[in-house]
Amino acid sequence: MLDYSNLPALDWTDPESVNKARVQILRAEPVILNMPKGVDLAVDAASLGCRHDPDNGVLVSCRGPDCLRALSRLQGLDGLEELAPAAEQADATVDVDPGGRRIVIHH
Repeated sequence: MLDYSNLPALDWTDPESVNKARVQILRAEPVILNMPKGVDLAVDAASLGCRHDPDNGVLVSCRGPDCLRALSRLQGLDGLEELAPAAEQADATVDVDPGGRRIVIHH
């Protein structure tokens, strides 16, 4: 699992976050999306190819584009759908941290 402590983080409520995240993804650089309170990051881990880290509850190495699309549909967060093509192009994976309310996109 990645050490997230030194990764750039974006606040999802910032209107520029989608564009900034897209640039990071296409550069093959990791990025954390800090999601607002009330966002449910529960996804079907098995269908997205995620592994569950038993130590901290994080879903790791999910199929990036599929995971972003699933989260977008579940939460109505269109910006995540917009990031899916960049994740596909960059062959990115996604870690989902429901407890920390964050999505980590990396390679």
